[in-house]
Amino acid sequence: ELAGATKGVFLLTASDASGEYWGESEQLVAVTDLGIAARVAPSGITVWVNTILGMKPVGGAAVKVYSKSNQLLASGETDENGLWTWTGKGPWDSQLQPALATVEKEDDLSFLKLEGNLLADGGFDTGGRPWSTGYDALVFAPRGVFRPGEKVDFTTVVRDSGRLPPEPFPVVYSIRSSMGREVARGTAMLSPQGMASFNTSLAPASPTGTYTATVSVPGGEKTPLGRTEFFVEDFVAPRLEVKAESDKLFLAPGEKIEISIMSSYLFGAPAAGLPFEGEIRASSVPFQPEGWKAFTFGDPEKKFEPVVEFLGNGKLDESGRGSVSFSSPEGWSPPSSISLLFHLRVMEESGRWVSTTLRRPMHPYPVFIGIEKPSSDAVPGKETSVRVAAVTPEGQASGIGSVIGELFLVKRHYNLVRVENQTRMQMQTELIPQFETTVPLKEGTGTFSFTPRSWGEYVIRFSDADSGSSASASMYAWTPYGMEEAGGSSLIDRVIIKADKGKYAPGETASVTFRSPFAGNMLVTVDT
Repeated sequence: ELAGATKGVFLLTASDASGEYWGESEQLVAVTDLGIAARVAPSGITVWVNTILGMKPVGGAAVKVYSKSNQLLASGETDENGLWTWTGKGPWDSQLQPALATVEKEDDLSFLKLEGNLLADGGFDTGGRPWSTGYDALVFAPRGVFRPGEKVDFTTVVRDSGRLPPEPFPVVYSIRSSMGREVARGTAMLSPQGMASFNTSLAPASPTGTYTATVSVPGGEKTPLGRTEFFVEDFVAPRLEVKAESDKLFLAPGEKIEISIMSSYLFGAPAAGLPFEGEIRASSVPFQPEGWKAFTFGDPEKKFEPVVEFLGNGKLDESGRGSVSFSSPEGWSPPSSISLLFHLRVMEESGRWVSTTLRRPMHPYPVFIGIEKPSSDAVPGKETSVRVAAVTPEGQASGIGSVIGELFLVKRHYNLVRVENQTRMQMQTELIPQFETTVPLKEGTGTFSFTPRSWGEYVIRFSDADSGSSASASMYAWTPYGMEEAGGSSLIDRVIIKADKGKYAPGETASVTFRSPFAGNMLVTVDT
């Protein structure tokens, strides 16, 4: 109402009657029918302009791109599709980054800030090393700990921006001590495979701590291509040998296992009378029997937190032997199998512990159920079949006659919640039952057939009431490109992109499905 029929960018100011600066607030407001979308590339920019009311492309609009210091970086006009693309001769100057784009058409004017990231990337891993347009190097040593006086060998592998070996050129290596002092420096020539080796001999009086080795191009030591760290420590090799063994290959619920500990000095005498102790760490691991690689066993819906338990201590007898025991509980209900890692250690006279480990599986279920996922996603309205298997802990086909098969539709609800004065997005998952039936098994396998009624994510679950075993897997039902509309995204701030294949050969055509939370025009770019 303040602007009337006038379009453009306005500065709206509100202040109280005092006239003081702290009683005033201002905001830029765009009254416009120009909707702007922009994508900034490392050496260019693309701007897409459509009308807000009619979602029609705006051709002939004047586009200008400015830096933070108000310098004009690029300008041009949109084409009949509302697109304008500009590509520079090289990457953007670090002092002249695009900060603002303005679009003007006749009596209408609008703008778009380019510095902020408007993508809701809170659910994505956006960490990692930045992409390098030049060379990148991997530097490594044969081990991570060395003694003072030892010789340390290094190898570096250099690749260009295309992940290919570059033409051979010399690289500069530098090694710094834990005190920050450079203890070695030199050059090494790359091989045709992009590799080079170098070494340094540590002084007998070298300070201990963390050392750093870097590789860089000549003259570019301030920005190394790669680096690695290693430790220099003055340590004494263990004098003891510790072994552990058990006659049981795996455990069932309620069973007891005895772990025998044997220790001797490296020169042969038994480590009689030395203290020993043991502990166990139980964690969930996949059940992977031989001959059933096509099936995935386990139920991700079940949760199992790792368990650490102290088993006891004592002193080794005259022959250097001792033992500890563990009884497996009957109430554990993990997603699949359990790995029992026994950590056993013996103390030298100097007070240093020398340890060994022994791993044994625990099978909490007499039967494990596995699912063979279909080779492709399901299509709404078409029957889909999934194979199921029931296997004993020994890897043989189970004798149970059937399992219960269930199909659930997954619905995710996103809500803004406030926790401890902080507002964040919270996701709640709801499983809506769709179908249930008894699946007969023959020689340990059966087939579960179902027809998804709509697009979306589904969970398939199989269970056996007698053994308590279950398995579940998620899958998607969606309409491929060219068929009827598959439906929109359940995320209000995100477009879901799904390709028909995971990878393509040169010359192949990729079919990509886009699911948006609302209707409208979409700008699609493909980067290589």
